[in-house]
Parts: sequence; structure tokens; C-alpha cells
Amino acid sequence: METIPVRSVRLNRPFRFQEFWLSDMSFLNVVSSAWGGNRNLAESIEVFSKEATCWNRNHFGNIHQKKRRIMARIYGVQKAISNWLSSSLINLEDKLHQELEVVLDQERDLWMLKSRINWMIQGDCNTSFYHVSALARRKRNHIASVKDERGVWLTMEREVMEHFRNGFISLYTTSLEEASWVPRQNVRGHVHLSEEIKDMIGGMVTSEEIRDALWSMKPYKAPG
Repeated sequence: METIPVRSVRLNRPFRFQEFWLSDMSFLNVVSSAWGGNRNLAESIEVFSKEATCWNRNHFGNIHQKKRRIMARIYGVQKAISNWLSSSLINLEDKLHQELEVVLDQERDLWMLKSRINWMIQGDCNTSFYHVSALARRKRNHIASVKDERGVWLTMEREVMEHFRNGFISLYTTSLEEASWVPRQNVRGHVHLSEEIKDMIGGMVTSEEIRDALWSMKPYKAPG
């Protein structure tokens, strides 16, 4: 018996930058081609998101599949060396071990990103720890059913989505279509801004302010 059926609704996932992409030198070409043209900020972000997604799907590939493929090749080479010793096979084994180390680092960064745990800074590089943390977080965030205002439990995914949608519609919908507002003069306690503060608020954003805002964020974050 299957208590939680397979997802029938496929939702579009938002684009997320992956830190381990930087380990592949060809990713720099994707960044240069997306941000090197005469485009505005919104167009550059859209082009970069599409090209990075295609590059990840067609070139970078799945980390877990690459790990299994490299380990299978290492096992085959070691089996061949046990039957017939050769310098070319030894060199191939060393090369595959180097590739495996890179893939293991990428896998560690992937599970660290999924687990939302920054213990990596403190020196904890255990991939299985991040794996278990990511699975525990996924189970904790999973909503299997919700109860509507009538006390009926909703378990179907479509019903849950429609329930949340109707809830937000009723929350942010009002019957008031128009309201008149007449400014009152000499309101006691009203705050007046000085001309200096008005000029500062309405002025152009400086490069230093932009840099301070960017550098105040955590690395590799994508705040929308």
C-alpha cells in the first residue's frame, strides 16, 4: 500500500546558482557570453539563467551519475591491473582517482547546499552528514495534508494547492473599490522631513552603497 502517491503535478522550479559549477572551467564561458553583450540587467539575468540551465543539463550532467560511472571505471581498471600490470593502466587509474576527488567535492557541496547547513566553514566535510540533514529537512518541510475551514482533511495535491490559492485570494481581496483621501493640514504629531533628508532619499544610489549591500549578503545566495 502506498500512503503517499507519486506527485502528479510538476511545478516549475526557480533557477538557482550552484556553487560547484565554478569547478568546471567551461562555466566561465557561459558567464562571459551571458553578461558580455549590450543588454540591461533583466535581460542579462534571463539569458544567463537559460544558458546556465542548458549548460548544466547538456555538459555538466548529474553528479551522482558521474560518480557511479567513474567508480565503475576504476573498478574495471583495477580488475585489469590484477590480471596484467601495465603503466598505462596505472596512469589511467591515477587520472580516474583525481576525477573522483573532484566529483566527491562537488557532491559534498551539493548536499551542503540542500541541507542549508554552513558547518562547512567550521571544517566538517562529511558528505553523508549533509545527505542525512537534507533528507531530514525535506521530510520536515513536507506537507502531506491540510484541514480546511470545514474541518475536512485534504490529501490530494490539487485540492491542497487550490485551498491555499483560495485562501490567499480571500485574504487579499476587498469589496472596497475606491476611497477618497483629503490631506489634513496642521496635523499634530505629523513628522516633517528636512530638505537635506529629502534630497538624500531621492538621490541616486552610489557604487559604494551597492557594494556594501552586495557584500553584506552571504556568498552564493540568490535573493530573487
